[in-house]
Amino acid sequence: MKIVNKIVSFILAAAVFPFMITQVLVKIVLSVNEESLAYMVIKLLMGSDNKITGNRLAIEESALDFFNMLTKKDQGAFGIDLKTFVSTLPEEFDTTKKLIIAAGVLIAVAVLITIVILGCVLFTNAYKTITGLALGGAICLWASTFVFGKAARPLIDGSLSVVEALSNAVASSGQDTSNFAAGLLADAVKVNSFALGGAVYFAMFALLGLAIWEFSYLVTLPKPKKA
Repeated sequence: MKIVNKIVSFILAAAVFPFMITQVLVKIVLSVNEESLAYMVIKLLMGSDNKITGNRLAIEESALDFFNMLTKKDQGAFGIDLKTFVSTLPEEFDTTKKLIIAAGVLIAVAVLITIVILGCVLFTNAYKTITGLALGGAICLWASTFVFGKAARPLIDGSLSVVEALSNAVASSGQDTSNFAAGLLADAVKVNSFALGGAVYFAMFALLGLAIWEFSYLVTLPKPKKA
């Protein structure tokens, strides 16, 4: 049973990494007026990444996508460089940026905790430690969704205009259609949803499952005999 416990614990902990790398990390849903010129321009700019269903445009990016954007291997949705987009955000976005960074730090902490868990699973029998770490990692991921949601709130309720920021980024992207697109976006696009995606939730459930599994195994162990 000890070997089975180690195998199951290792699989649950290791599953965090493919979830984080390949699944959707951030998802943005925009509503676009189908009768507007912006609708056609967005379809043109999105190219092969076109994910328009009805009047809803879903932009889904994984951690790997963000890495490729940062290394300029891929410019992602709208062909906008990520660093350019962040650098063109006005000052009123500072609080939102800080909250998003805080959410990212919590996710990174959860990943580091998972690495420690793998070491504990492979080289120790520290069941209580593994249980506590797994629960802590799951809490970090849950907290990241809360913090990210707080960052997204002003973008969804219109307090901050991410569409205007997007227009500025498109205008500075240097594409042939960028200036034209920038003038169209503001009146035709609205943010419906901006949230962390399946990568965080799948990883959170994996760590939570690990905590439950390890605790269940721990309570079945025979109590040490008193000398």
